[in-house]
Amino acid sequence: MAIGELLYEESGKQTGIRVLESLNSLPIAEISGLGSLKFEGVAINTVWTMHVRLADEGISFVKENGIMYGENTEVASYIIEGITRPNKSGGSSSRGTSKILTTGQDLLLVSPRAMIKNYLC
Repeated sequence: MAIGELLYEESGKQTGIRVLESLNSLPIAEISGLGSLKFEGVAINTVWTMHVRLADEGISFVKENGIMYGENTEVASYIIEGITRPNKSGGSSSRGTSKILTTGQDLLLVSPRAMIKNYLC
């Protein structure tokens, strides 16, 4: 697998947002949502919360924590850290690394991988 290869596209919806104060006085947006995707033939639902810290020129730094529920009854938790930038469709594209911990052997997301994730908020 090449770095930067598209692993999946997730669609979903934002369910909540709030602004948090940070230690360095730059606000952090906390965004929660639900999503669904198909990865290597397995349908997966996700529940996630991300923290977004804005930088220059629309770029932001993102840390996302979530839980994946596979149609094969497997459950995995994950952490994604990356850099996000606006895209032409009105959402944002994020590139970064992930750490995924799984409860079983069937969900093929058991090793850390570089991934591309697209968000439409």
